[in-house]
Amino acid sequence: MRMSPDTRGLPVELLQIVAGLCGQKTLKSLMRTSRLFSNIARPLLLRRLHVRSADVLYMTVDDIPLWSLVNMITIGPQVPPHAFPILPNVTTLRWSCLDMGAPSTQSSVLSSFLWQFPVLSDLEVRVHVHSVAVLVRGLSTMSSKLSTLQVGFLGAVEASSDDQSLDLASLRRLVLLDDEPFPIRDLLTTDVLGRTSHLRQLRLPRFMTWVEFVHCMDGVAGYLYVLELPSFQGIDNYELRTRRPMISLTTILFEINEPNDSERWEWAFIQEFLFAFGCTRVADSLDTVHIRIDASHARDVCLWGPDAPALFYGQHAQTQEVRWDSWLRSVKHFPHLKITVFTKYAEGSRSIVALRKYVQASLALIPPPTLDIHVVPRE
Repeated sequence: MRMSPDTRGLPVELLQIVAGLCGQKTLKSLMRTSRLFSNIARPLLLRRLHVRSADVLYMTVDDIPLWSLVNMITIGPQVPPHAFPILPNVTTLRWSCLDMGAPSTQSSVLSSFLWQFPVLSDLEVRVHVHSVAVLVRGLSTMSSKLSTLQVGFLGAVEASSDDQSLDLASLRRLVLLDDEPFPIRDLLTTDVLGRTSHLRQLRLPRFMTWVEFVHCMDGVAGYLYVLELPSFQGIDNYELRTRRPMISLTTILFEINEPNDSERWEWAFIQEFLFAFGCTRVADSLDTVHIRIDASHARDVCLWGPDAPALFYGQHAQTQEVRWDSWLRSVKHFPHLKITVFTKYAEGSRSIVALRKYVQASLALIPPPTLDIHVVPRE
């Protein structure tokens, strides 16, 4: 099949469909023709599809051979959930939906939509629904099959007294996303946490309170290996009462999402959290602190300055919320400190090499066997 290089007037979804009819050899050739075709062909080589448009969906809904090839699908928020055929081989679904219909039917719409994915094991769902109970009822028919679940809400969510809970018996990773705030205990009830014994990795949201954090940790204390945390505001109200030991926890992963912040509040959060956590829980297996920095939109001056690495030492030191000598001491005793920086620089850029040297220099007090630095180029 021959495809013209002059395709600028065609929608990306249509090009995806045409490319989806090509064989492996043609797709590999397409990847070398242009950046546009590379972006289209590579996901298809991996059997990935991104549906952004309802119009394109309606054009292909009866093409069963095409849909049967898909293993991973991302569905945009404007695509109606009722329009999909059964996708027998999709194991990974990334789904956003702004219109779930009337509150009285939202659970059934959600349940019916997910029924189209009989072998689904990895689900990211970001929806606008009336309450957490709506989501729980919609997920209940297939939640026991999931190994990974990511949940976010795209609109205001009401608290509910519904006593139905999820069966997450097979779940190994749970991610609560930083979209609209919702009552976490409505989703992670004591009953749910008591039945997630296979859960190994948990990510909690930015809008969490200290009480909600304590509740979650008490529920998973016996089996959680990896805890992922953004800098949540509720840390300001921590209390130092001894809680259940975290007997399996090996890694805490912190997120730095605002490298342009001269006050370095997210870095101060890491220090404060490690203090509060260490005072309230025994975690004898904890040996790794992993700090993941999203610098993909950072200004150069916020990555490094003329005299010191600005990623760690802001331009206005007197306004910062953190003292670096004290901060370094708070992480120095861990056997492993891993720093991953996601940058805006291309593969092979000198800036990547320079940034890695700056990061290493700023953490010189931490010995090399302990420190592990990764600087990741943009995709």
